[in-house]
Amino acid sequence: MTSTTSLSQLPVPALPANDCAPLQDPRLAALLEEHGDLDGAIAALLASGSRDDLQITRLKKRKLQIRDEIAAVIPVM
Repeated sequence: MTSTTSLSQLPVPALPANDCAPLQDPRLAALLEEHGDLDGAIAALLASGSRDDLQITRLKKRKLQIRDEIAAVIPVM
């Protein structure tokens, strides 16, 4: 039996624990908010039993794009 991880379960890159400067970046704040909104939208569609697989796939893809943008905004430690 193999275990699979859904795209919506992949983590958002962690913010540096000792540096609060990234939290003051308005672009990062907007990306984190959009990421959370998409997470909620995906969860709501799945909970409602929606069979609109294309819409769910598009939302998950956008969420992954945002995750990559967040990783690019957060400074490398």
